[in-house]
Amino acid sequence: MYHAHFGLERGLFGDGIAADTAVFRTARHDRLIAHFKLALGSPSSAVALRGPAGVGKTTLTSAALRMTSTRLALAWLGGAATNPAELLELILVELGVNTVRTTRIERVQLWRQFQAEMRATESRLFLVVERAEDLSADVLHSLDQLTAPDAAGNPGANLVLLGNEGLDAHLAAPLLDSLRQRIRLRGVLEPFTEGELQDYLRHQAACAGGSYDRIFAPGAAAALYRYSRGVARLVNNLCESALDVAAVQQQKQVTSELVGRTAVTLLGLQEPAPLSRTASSAVAEPPRAPERPAAPRSASTWSAPTPPSAVAASSSEPRPPSATPASTRETNDPPPLPRAEPVAEVPPAAPPPSQVTSATAPAAPAPPQVISATAPAAPTPPQVTSAAAPAAPTPEISAAPAPTAGAEPDVEFDGGATDV
Repeated sequence: MYHAHFGLERGLFGDGIAADTAVFRTARHDRLIAHFKLALGSPSSAVALRGPAGVGKTTLTSAALRMTSTRLALAWLGGAATNPAELLELILVELGVNTVRTTRIERVQLWRQFQAEMRATESRLFLVVERAEDLSADVLHSLDQLTAPDAAGNPGANLVLLGNEGLDAHLAAPLLDSLRQRIRLRGVLEPFTEGELQDYLRHQAACAGGSYDRIFAPGAAAALYRYSRGVARLVNNLCESALDVAAVQQQKQVTSELVGRTAVTLLGLQEPAPLSRTASSAVAEPPRAPERPAAPRSASTWSAPTPPSAVAASSSEPRPPSATPASTRETNDPPPLPRAEPVAEVPPAAPPPSQVTSATAPAAPAPPQVISATAPAAPTPPQVTSAAAPAAPTPEISAAPAPTAGAEPDVEFDGGATDV
């Protein structure tokens, strides 16, 4: 419908699978075709190619096989075979062999005869299985047995397995160990990028006898990419529909607005979110200010938590340390505060009985005997040792009893050396 409107010799995308010079290839496609040719160098090797539906796996495979050999027999198999008997019959029908009123044994004989003819003419035999993940493991196992080399000198046939993302997982079945060992290439075909899509449209317009700049307005290729995500089959359908609408409305070019209306109203595609919306909103939103940490306490005011026993000790007068042996203390008590001075060792000789150190105030009664923390639990000699308590005041020691008030000493003046 749009051919005459845009001055084209034929449809922009042709009919059926593109072949020969009509096949558009990017640098990625050329590399994949080169790997195909290397992997299919052996007459019985296999190739597995996966990718999303509609990205052009069949078109690429057809171009790669025709570049591999000029003398070949090609059979395209879908997912219609549900058992090994149907698989063999489908192969023979695709190769042009008459299977009417034949038994399974006769079909096997026809298959062997066809392989011998291909070997005699030095021709290659390729079997392409589309949607290979739809075939059961039993059917794929039978396909491996039919195409593998045998002891009679049959070289076998090449296999090309096409499928979606789940193809590798489907081929991981234990029954398919022999088939996996024949695979020499596992390829992946990705959708077009936006730049590749524009090059694709330019190529197709030139093949149809037209000009890309005359047919498509600026921004039309970007709109096609947004709605199709680079999937070639969806690009073809959307572009063909937009060209028909432009011809009916007598528009000179296909614009991005026309592509959007066609995609939503005719093809039922959803309006895609702008690719830059998420990024722009992330840039426009100012970053949150980090929460201000609490002001640290100064070194002069900060202190470790004080145990309850230490608080009680600091709020009262100094008292002598407890006489409980070290072995009976609780193990979960807080560590003692650092002492100002080390504890003096107990002298070997006992002080005179009259010189006893008092650890309490003059008005308080004499303290009980104190046992050093380092002494054993056994009773000790009557020696009184004052264990230096933390921050305790230094006790005063009376050297001699104070003189009686009012008594004056007698002084002699005899002129001797002792006179004052």
